[in-house]
Amino acid sequence: WVGGLGGYGGRWNWYADGDGRRTALYHAMPGAVKLPWRSDLAEVRVLDVAARNAAEFEAYLAKYEGAKGRFLDPKIAASAPVRLTQRSAGALMRAVLNYVRHETRYSEQNRNCQTFAADFFALLSGRHANSEPYSSVVRAFYKQRLDWFLYDPAR
Repeated sequence: WVGGLGGYGGRWNWYADGDGRRTALYHAMPGAVKLPWRSDLAEVRVLDVAARNAAEFEAYLAKYEGAKGRFLDPKIAASAPVRLTQRSAGALMRAVLNYVRHETRYSEQNRNCQTFAADFFALLSGRHANSEPYSSVVRAFYKQRLDWFLYDPAR
């Protein structure tokens, strides 16, 4: 959702203070992104997390797992080495911006975090054939959109 991070006071599952009323992330955000969210529009958030490898990431998930945690039953759906050759921070940000600008609407069925994650994983890993959203409902409506990463959207 556009404005989701600002609308929730900077609370985000991937930072340790994500349960606080006003997080360090919220205080670091420019005022222009602190706005009520819009559930009909998409945005992509790219933020660093502290995990340096898969084991540290899994430990973070386990720390917040359970009925009263942030993650009910976390699973690593797929993992693979990055094979993309143009993978500098700038190149990845350009690709992500291209992707989100191709289609600005949000849809729970076919334009959401799962579809982005499946497409981004396929782009980075080269595993196009078996990259798909986690949920069977979203998979039913999924169409891979790798070209959205590569080209500036026509305006």
